[in-house]
Amino acid sequence: MRLLGKAGIYYFHNCPIEYLYHDSNLLEAELVRDVVTTVCSQRTAVLIFSDAGAARGGNSEERYELTQQFLSQIKQRVRYIAWLNPLPRTRWAGTTAGDIARIVPMFEVSRRGLQDAIGVLRGRPTNFEGRRI
Repeated sequence: MRLLGKAGIYYFHNCPIEYLYHDSNLLEAELVRDVVTTVCSQRTAVLIFSDAGAARGGNSEERYELTQQFLSQIKQRVRYIAWLNPLPRTRWAGTTAGDIARIVPMFEVSRRGLQDAIGVLRGRPTNFEGRRI
């Protein structure tokens, strides 16, 4: 039997830079480094829900680099990370989402995508290996 620990929900706009927010209006801020050091542990699994820039259809090097820095911070402290993207995989090519999908397991929001993301968070092997989009 697996017991679930405390769960937290955090919000961000575009990409998490310095703060994560406790509310969808982005008013109750907490420093990313504080969340990473106080909430995250080797028993923590992180699920990110974001279009990763695919909705705009463009590629932002700045957004990619900032997201990569954030992911590097949390990868040092957590066991598993998965990313759910509300846009279909066909929309990721040529966007920042396509680049981010090469550094973290990213799945579209579908029955299969949700199952695969949950599998990653449970530590099940996946065919993710920095695949190209």
